[in-house]
Amino acid sequence: MIEKTYTIWGAIAKVVLIFFLIIMAVQFLPPVLPQYSILFSNLIMTLPFLVALLLFAFSLWDNWQIKKRPAQLEALSGVHGYRTEWPGRTMDVSQNLQELGRRDMQLENVVYGDDWSYGDYSYCIYKKSKHGEYKAETIHYSVVEVQLARPLPNMLFDSPKTHRRQFKLMFDASQKHSLEGLFDRHFTTYFPKYYSIDALSIITPEVMEAMLAADDCDIEIDGDKLYLYKPLIPVQQIPDLIDKATYIKDKLMNNIVTYRDERLPYAEGRKDVATFGTKLHKNPLVALPTLLIGLALLIGAIINGRLNPGSGINFSLLMYGSIFSVTSAYQLYKARRDNAEYDRRYRGYMNTLQEREQKRTTR
Repeated sequence: MIEKTYTIWGAIAKVVLIFFLIIMAVQFLPPVLPQYSILFSNLIMTLPFLVALLLFAFSLWDNWQIKKRPAQLEALSGVHGYRTEWPGRTMDVSQNLQELGRRDMQLENVVYGDDWSYGDYSYCIYKKSKHGEYKAETIHYSVVEVQLARPLPNMLFDSPKTHRRQFKLMFDASQKHSLEGLFDRHFTTYFPKYYSIDALSIITPEVMEAMLAADDCDIEIDGDKLYLYKPLIPVQQIPDLIDKATYIKDKLMNNIVTYRDERLPYAEGRKDVATFGTKLHKNPLVALPTLLIGLALLIGAIINGRLNPGSGINFSLLMYGSIFSVTSAYQLYKARRDNAEYDRRYRGYMNTLQEREQKRTTR
């Protein structure tokens, strides 16, 4: 599997960070014999550059493997009867997967079956330096999309085997739910707030059993689509991933047929979902680490100015600290405000429904 590929600058930046962490750790180690100290110092100076070279070399190999995938997928399609084009049909990735990275998103090597689509999805991560920004790494996924009979509430099942639970800081904690001991060891489960009972009527034990067979994937229900995604897999493993997705769909079918969103009128609730169930809400505290870094930079600038009166306040620390603090504080405030507005609208909507029901029954 291919999780990520690095540019040369991305590899160097990652190793430089590791290098500085090692240097800081060494300061707390007890002194050793002089001859070992010299050897250790030489190792510390050369090892990071060797690691950077290896990271970049592995990335070159992975990129070479990725370039061969179109021809390999064409051969696989010929064997299994997959279609590389399907007029009128397109494939997309789930809303929460798109939220992970919004730069240079690409969906390539798409193939189709009767009710499913497969594609290689990637996005890029950029980092900043004092000379501007640079592309550091590219994140790669294999994605299967399966068509469902109707829209369902947005549900996400985050597996620790897939990019190490990359969604754990993304969603508001009130949306995390426990299903059962065994299942909870394989997935962290997120349902929309106020939709836990609905979700449990859909994700029954037989559906969970089918999901456990795909515990090396993140699983998401988004509208009328079921998604399975994981780090980019070899082409020959794609049929197995498709089989896992269609098996979960088969187990969902009975529950899909009987489900009704009670927040909507009866006929509409049998075939659609209220706006409140269509997406998971973001975690306001996701901006907290950046806010703390910004405050630390501001404090560092002030301390530096106090300790070195002649040099004044470090302008770079002050500038970056201000930018990080202000932007992250606004993000935290906006997420909390949006979540509070969501709760207010939901209560108002449900009160309106209750009033309508009371009027209908008293006639």
